[in-house]
Amino acid sequence: MRTFLAKHWRAFGLILSLILLALAFFKVDLTEVGRILVTANLNWVLLVVLLNFGLIALKGVRWREIIAATTPVSLLATTSATLIGCMAKQHLAGAQR
Repeated sequence: MRTFLAKHWRAFGLILSLILLALAFFKVDLTEVGRILVTANLNWVLLVVLLNFGLIALKGVRWREIIAATTPVSLLATTSATLIGCMAKQHLAGAQR
């Protein structure tokens, strides 16, 4: 018999994501963010985003090779776990300030 959380895992994840997004943007001045984004050079922004995701993918490859010594695991699994870890590190480091 499946537990309540197992049955409603997607809904729980969506609700948790919305709550965390609301907390992340709670004190953010979105008009200021928009003003800065309009003046930003989008070529540099795109380059930084692509390099960041490339770095996370390389870290996922590294973890897959480390874990492969004990059990086979997909690149998608290690890359998504690495992305989650990077996001958690950024948010938890910000909470310590």
